[in-house]
Amino acid sequence: MIGLCSVTFRKTPVEDVINLAKEANLQTIEWGSDHHLPEGDLNHARKVSKLMEEAGLTTSSYGSYYKLGSFEDFEPYIQVAQI
Repeated sequence: MIGLCSVTFRKTPVEDVINLAKEANLQTIEWGSDHHLPEGDLNHARKVSKLMEEAGLTTSSYGSYYKLGSFEDFEPYIQVAQI
């Protein structure tokens, strides 16, 4: 499976990232938690999931950034990743 990582297009809206992947005949996107799929924003995650399904794309992974000791609650990341 060939795809892209959304952070490559950090300033690009989600809809445009999806369209770029489709135009390039890619199959999957890794979404970053730092911009496109923020942790804890379940409504936005559902919207992105629906857009991905409509585009015929899959999510290869959910990239998050963790610095040891910076926070202890992973639950918001897990909730978005499950969607």
